[in-house]
Amino acid sequence: MKLIKRRLIVALYVTFMMIITLTTIFYVFQWDITSGETFFYRGEKFIYNFMVYILEPLIVMAYLYFVYVTTASLRFYLKYKEFGANCYYFHRDILYIHSKFLPIPIEKIEYMKIVRHVYRIEYFVISIKIKNKMLKHKFRLGIGGFIRGDNSVLLKKLIDDLNKRDIPYVMK
Repeated sequence: MKLIKRRLIVALYVTFMMIITLTTIFYVFQWDITSGETFFYRGEKFIYNFMVYILEPLIVMAYLYFVYVTTASLRFYLKYKEFGANCYYFHRDILYIHSKFLPIPIEKIEYMKIVRHVYRIEYFVISIKIKNKMLKHKFRLGIGGFIRGDNSVLLKKLIDDLNKRDIPYVMK
């Protein structure tokens, strides 16, 4: 029953984000196209083409990425909150993070870099370097989203988990 309830909540969230808000954005884009045709003359097609063919697809991609990250975070919260997971969860030799759907095997982790930031509150950005990959996976410890808690306690728990699993980390 809990599994069905979790999946229903995530499905309703994705449906709301994709159907309701995406149609609103679509109508705003239509207004942009109409206003662009009205305000820009034929001689200023460069600005109009930049707005329609470059800027608007970038906005749509950013919106889809936002939906992906928030959906993954909501799914993580609903799935692992009974295990006491905050932003990450180790299960055997697999790491689950709140901003990504797929897990990360521990043996593929080269190192983790923990960077401290202060903006209104103290929070930490954790970068996970994967072996033989150029890109890093990042997640934030203790800011925003559905996960709340004392950041110093979360950091201490993360460092204890990393030491227990012999994962190298760098603190900055």
